[in-house]
Amino acid sequence: MYTQIITITFLFAISLSVNLYRLDDHLFFSHEQGRDATAARGIYTLTDLTLIGPKTEIPGLFTPPWYYYLLAIPYGLSRGSPHFASFVQIILMSATAPIIYLLFHKLSVSNHWAFVAGIFTAFSFEFISYTRWLTNVSLAIPISALAFYFLISHCQTKSQKYLALYGILAVAASIFQVVLIFQFVFIWLVLTVLKITKLPQARALVFIAVAAVLVAAPLILFDFRNQHISANAAIDFLNGSSDYPFRFNPTNALSLYLQEFTTIAKRTLFNYHNPILLLTFAALLTFGLAQFAKTAKVRNLLVITATMTLMGLGIALFNIGLTQLYLATGIGLILLFTMAMQALWTNPKTRIAAVILSILWLVSLTKNLQLLDQNRGMFFVTIAEGLNYKDQKAALNFIRNDAAQQEYRLEAFTIPYLKPQGWEYLHQYFFGEGDNKTAKLVYIIIEKNVEQFWRQKWTEELGPTDLILSAKFNDITVEKRILKL
Repeated sequence: MYTQIITITFLFAISLSVNLYRLDDHLFFSHEQGRDATAARGIYTLTDLTLIGPKTEIPGLFTPPWYYYLLAIPYGLSRGSPHFASFVQIILMSATAPIIYLLFHKLSVSNHWAFVAGIFTAFSFEFISYTRWLTNVSLAIPISALAFYFLISHCQTKSQKYLALYGILAVAASIFQVVLIFQFVFIWLVLTVLKITKLPQARALVFIAVAAVLVAAPLILFDFRNQHISANAAIDFLNGSSDYPFRFNPTNALSLYLQEFTTIAKRTLFNYHNPILLLTFAALLTFGLAQFAKTAKVRNLLVITATMTLMGLGIALFNIGLTQLYLATGIGLILLFTMAMQALWTNPKTRIAAVILSILWLVSLTKNLQLLDQNRGMFFVTIAEGLNYKDQKAALNFIRNDAAQQEYRLEAFTIPYLKPQGWEYLHQYFFGEGDNKTAKLVYIIIEKNVEQFWRQKWTEELGPTDLILSAKFNDITVEKRILKL
């Protein structure tokens, strides 16, 4: 027990250090973060106790509001600081490596290889990316890992208590990423058909049902208050009449799923894009898993882990190609990779393969650390490249100091287009007040990748202006203009 405590503490410390690395320089705060922070402020100031959380990809459907209530705690304690909110989230997310350590220990009863699984997790670029993304979906990862822990416990003991805990935690993970519930059900159905898990008894079902009702209750109330907007949106999605319709196309769905799965696998295990090295890594991983499968008593564990890895098939037919919908897939991949390494290393005849696989992983680790240092490769900043909290703060401080005591109007030309919620929140957080939309003095914040055509069009829509000065803050441009009205 003492050894486990030391190991868990060490893994948490390593993961926390990696995830916090240069956070002051690289914290991403865009329109979605501004939206979430505004909702959290409404809760901790008791001015808007919302019944819905962030929207889903389907218009009219929302996640439960509990993320906003959780987010209200760090925002309230820090009086609205995005930096502190991100720090708290990183602490919670850094528990993923210790949880996967405990999960693999339950799978293998090996403290050594469980530690290796924890190290793989701590340095996985997939998990690092989610940890540094201040959004609702990220927190689903450690909860999903904990759900898998109890799933393995159930498979090993057949105890209904563990099955109930798996179901409750699956519901909890769906608070942060709704479609996970379909993926968790997919895992349970497959393992039940294979007779690895058992059907839940009435008592277990009651606990799971109560958890589901508690999670969904605010959404149900919201739906009744708003002419069944969510129910109608779900119906429109299924019958193909919504703005984001469901289209039954198995071939396209499978192709899309494989594309996302491959992307996640590379980011989780081997984040290097050299085809030869990728094929070598994949071949050695497959060989290692084949060696692991030779031991009859662990085949069920391999089947369970493979099913967890393929859990994304539970939503494949929805034809959705968003990486974050498959965020728990990386957990299974880490477990499979550790199994392969364990099998290759423990057999003297295949140890050279384990050494080569280790070297390839270290090559990927070097790449991951470079990307982390340079703040590149984060999938969630692709449409707002170069936007970070440090530069945003510098730009807003420049505006405030330059305006001195004059009233001014603040405009933001953003990517995605015309979504200024992040800037609006930060401006109010730093200065405690909004801008004056009738002022003649106008400051325009222009994010990277806003095309010149749109910059000119939106500037002209303000009316005739004189450009007084322009300032750069890395990838952010600030223009000072005077309206000629």
